[in-house]
Amino acid sequence: MLFRSPRPDELDTVYRMGFDVWAEGKDETAYLAECRASPKYRANEWCVAEDAGTLVASLLIHRFDDEVFGIGSLATPPESRGKGFASELIQYTIDRLEKKDGATLIYLYADIDPEFYTRFGFRALPADLQKYPGSVCMAKIQNPNFKITSPPKYF
Repeated sequence: MLFRSPRPDELDTVYRMGFDVWAEGKDETAYLAECRASPKYRANEWCVAEDAGTLVASLLIHRFDDEVFGIGSLATPPESRGKGFASELIQYTIDRLEKKDGATLIYLYADIDPEFYTRFGFRALPADLQKYPGSVCMAKIQNPNFKITSPPKYF
């Protein structure tokens, strides 16, 4: 498995990974145009997993400050789901953020069963800090004494 940044000519492939979940009734042309124009997608760092020459998972890394990051837009193409590719990409990203980038806090919003993310050390924030019905804000914190008082907006 190879983990890397996607080349510019691979971005449409990355965007298509989430089409079946995030298109919200748009056709593929409109969906891709929206992704290409997304300030969030252009301003943050994509990371992909490649297996045997094929992109099999992607996610977007958000940097909130020197030690605080977010992981979002995790996607796997339908034909590659259930094979562990997203899990490998998440673990790679966590390791990189903590070891190379000095992350002490990593957020994510779980739009799937939050239990999936607990195996990576993420914990759901208390109910009073949850802001978005249908998405659970979770955090992986290096300092167990650190108290979160205001998580970031959905990213």
